[in-house]
Parts: sequence; structure tokens; C-alpha cells
Amino acid sequence: MAKRKKNQRKKKTQPPKPRIRQLAHSLYTMAHDLPVHGEWLDDVEIEKIENDPTILSAIAKRKAATLKKSLKIHSSNDTFVATLEEIIDHTFRSQVLDTVYQGMSLFELNWEEREGYYYPIPVERDYRAFSLLDGKLIYEFEEVDPRKVLHLTYRAKFSSQLGRGLYDTLFWLRRFKASSMEFWLEFMERFGKPWVIGKTDADKNAMAQELYAMLGGDVAVIEQEDTIYLDDQIREAITGGNLTGNVKEGSYAATQTHKLISDEISMADEKLLSEAITKLIEQFRTLNHITAPITFTLEDTSNPNTELATRDKTLGELMGDRFVFTEAYLTQTYGIDIEEAPKRLPAKRPFAMSAKPMPEDEIDRATNAIETEPTEEKILQALQEAFANATSYEEAYESLTRALSTLDEALLLQAFEKYLSNAMLYGNIEAGSEDE
Repeated sequence: MAKRKKNQRKKKTQPPKPRIRQLAHSLYTMAHDLPVHGEWLDDVEIEKIENDPTILSAIAKRKAATLKKSLKIHSSNDTFVATLEEIIDHTFRSQVLDTVYQGMSLFELNWEEREGYYYPIPVERDYRAFSLLDGKLIYEFEEVDPRKVLHLTYRAKFSSQLGRGLYDTLFWLRRFKASSMEFWLEFMERFGKPWVIGKTDADKNAMAQELYAMLGGDVAVIEQEDTIYLDDQIREAITGGNLTGNVKEGSYAATQTHKLISDEISMADEKLLSEAITKLIEQFRTLNHITAPITFTLEDTSNPNTELATRDKTLGELMGDRFVFTEAYLTQTYGIDIEEAPKRLPAKRPFAMSAKPMPEDEIDRATNAIETEPTEEKILQALQEAFANATSYEEAYESLTRALSTLDEALLLQAFEKYLSNAMLYGNIEAGSEDE
């Protein structure tokens, strides 16, 4: 029995397998699902959220992908285009993108008359002072005139018509982060010391056993790319990154995955901004009784889409003349002004296809040896007189027969042979150029 107990003492206790991925995912899910009462998100709390360095940088990075694009408004009447582009400025577009975090954005429209047009000047108001009832905006129990307001929602549904922004999630993540120091003080007061976490690319169980033997417990070993920091959970909530995308050093596939996630988030933000601009322009058209369409594009001239350009080039080469890109597509996709080149009539091809004189063959020598210049002048004169004075085909035929009857029959036959030969050669050349 004593020997058995001695062997039991030598047996190493296996530490529990870490569940860091599950812990990080649970933390994010918990912060996402926890309820946030409206009165908790007051101005002071929102300012604390926005002033957090991690949140501040993540929001700025997400906004930059959309705000760097320039706005171009298109209309057949360009008298109001410059003013509209001035009104929809960088500040307004940035406030529209705040809808993602607030859940709702609301702008009062102050109409100003300039050069015969009424322009909507958007001024941001506190969205929390309004409510929605059956799609109608309510302020102090009265319906708001839709011509005086512009509002947007994010993740709105029947149970939360005012939307649910990311502030609800960031509220708890920032609270967890701010409370971490207090938590660790209480933890160490109770348990004496925190855990030691090791990272390795080698055998994690072997490293865990060594740390466990050295420290007597309270250890965990995780993957190199894993993390349990709240800052990464905050970035995941804002930029849309997942545990695959949140890598410090990763493979090309992981980098491409993160890029794909960022592109999808940027596309969603651009659609939100486009919705706001569309509503503002429609308000302008309605009040000014403008029937002509007014369109716009968000152009990223600083970073053209090289992948899309390569694809379009390949399509153009494959389709040839059967596939043509429209002017609107090129302008909207690449942000460049397209001007149609003036159409030029194709020059008549001479019989000689080279600038150098071609060697004469038997046909050339035979036709060049025929002296038909006097005969050609007479034929031309006869044709002009016949068709000028004739009122029918029969009269023209009789007039032409009388005029040509005075010419030598042999010269007349040689002249017509030359005309037919030249016509056949010219027809063959033109047919060959069309096949090319």
C-alpha cells in the first residue's frame, strides 16, 4: 500500500485543457445580448465610450473607408449641382455613419432659397427625443412633417423601431474593460495571484505541464493568434472582424479573410450613406418640382479597383466588338470623366495596300496599256446627259444608247472590262478588311 501511494505521488496531474476561444466568444456574445436601458446611455456614458482609445481608433478606421470617397452629383441641369455637393459635406456624411453606433440618426431640414431653388440644410438633432409609430416620426405626441426631417435607422425591427446601435454592445465591453482593474484587485485579494498564460507554437500540453510544475497551478496555454483581451472584442464589434480575422501574424488566407470582412462592412456603410443622400436629393426634387433625374456616385479616385479593372480588361478582350462598356459604368466604377471621341469616316482605301508601288501583274499591265481616257470622258458625259434629261428608265436607256453608238466598239468594250476588273478588285479588298 505504501508503494502504491508513492507511485501516486509521482503521477503528474494533467491541467485542464484551455477553452480560450470559447471564453472570448462567450464574452463577445454576452456583451452583445445583455440588455441596455435607454437611460444608461446618456451623454456622459456615450462620451466615455467615444473617448476610449480603442473604440475611437476603430470607429475612425471604419469611417475612413467610406468618407475618403468623393461625392459627384449628376444632372442635365448643372445649376444646382455644386450647391448640393457643398451641402452634403464631410460633416454630414460622418454624422450619417454614426447611425451604426446610435441605432438612429435624425436631421432637421432647414430650407434656404438660393438663386431660385430651395435647398435643404441638414442639422443633426437628438434622436432620443423622437419616437416612431407605424413608420411616422413623433415628437411630443405630434407627427413631424416629413418635409422637415430626415431620419435613418440601423438594425430596426418591430420590437425596436428606433434601431439598435453598436453603443449597446460597446457599453458592456467598455464597462468590463474599465472594471478590470477593480476586478483584479479583488481577485488577488481573495486568491493571492493571477493566472500565468503562456503562448507557444510547439506542444501546448508540454508547456502547460512545465508551467504547472514550476508555478504549482494557475496556468493556461493558448495558440499564438488567440487572445482574451477586451480590446480585440471591441474591434470585432466595430470592424466586423472574427477570430479568424483578428490575427497579429497570420497566413495569406487569414489576411484575405480579414480584407473581405472589411470590404463587406465598408459596402454596408456606403449603402447607408447612399440612402441618406438619396432621401435628401428626393426632398430637393419634390419641393422644387424638378422632373429630371438627379443621380450621384461615390468615387474613390485615390485607390482604383485594380482587380475590377483587370477583370474588365479580360472581358473586353474576350468579347471584342460584341461587348462595350457604357459611359455611366466607367464613370461610376473608376471615377473618371469619359468624353466620346469624334466619329471619323473611314478613308477610302486605295488599290495599292502599301505605300511602296506594287509590282504589276498581267491584269495590271493589260488594263494600263488600254488608252481609255478619251473614251472615259465621253462615257461620263453621255451618262450625265442621259440621266439629267430622262424621266424614266426607258428614256435614259435610249439616250445612253444613242450617245455611245458613236464610239468605237472595241474601245468601249476594253473600257468596260477595265471598270469591271477594278470593281472586282476593290470589292475583294473591302471584303477582306471587313473579315479582319
